[in-house]
Amino acid sequence: MLLYRAVVRIDAPPERVWDWLRDWDRSSRWILGTTVEVVGVQREGVGARTRAVTRIAGIKLTDEMTVTRWDPPRLLEVRHHKRPVLGDAWFEVVPDGAGARVEWVEDLELPFGKAGELAGNVARAPVEWGLKKSLATLKQDSQVALKVDVKPEHRFLGFEAYRQVLASGVDVELFFARELDRTAFWHEVLVENPAGWLPGEQPGTVDLLKGVLASSDP
Repeated sequence: MLLYRAVVRIDAPPERVWDWLRDWDRSSRWILGTTVEVVGVQREGVGARTRAVTRIAGIKLTDEMTVTRWDPPRLLEVRHHKRPVLGDAWFEVVPDGAGARVEWVEDLELPFGKAGELAGNVARAPVEWGLKKSLATLKQDSQVALKVDVKPEHRFLGFEAYRQVLASGVDVELFFARELDRTAFWHEVLVENPAGWLPGEQPGTVDLLKGVLASSDP
């Protein structure tokens, strides 16, 4: 048995983080090099089945999983049951102040006995790097990325609805439309060249939470 582990703190409540973890269709947005699909009609709860396809360096690996524990918003555990990937994996979400601490653990049974264990230990660094990289993307995409501070007299039509969308944590396709510096993009859209401002009014200000809207460039 080999244990791989990664941890991240996310500035979002556990319930919002859980919404991302349970959404299999969005997994490909934050799990590195991986697409996930549901097998069968059950999508949630113990017994739900998924198939994940990971492509790394031209190698395709298919992983089939069954949910074995489902405790929202705290714990999601699956069982890997398609060789060569066997074992258990889980996401544990723990409240941490106003945010959440998320731990991803892979407890794997590797083939080929001692040789497989040796290979698994050699692969520890890149595997755990991949877990950390994925959690970093989850952190970025599950947090409320913007805090909008605009004086009432300068607010554009639909401002309240827009702010509610941001605060709700729902998926906003514009965030994923293309690779770009997201801070610069939203500054341009909301401050430099806003659409829908009331005639004769000037735009207000946008306060970007430091370190939250990171550039999507490598």
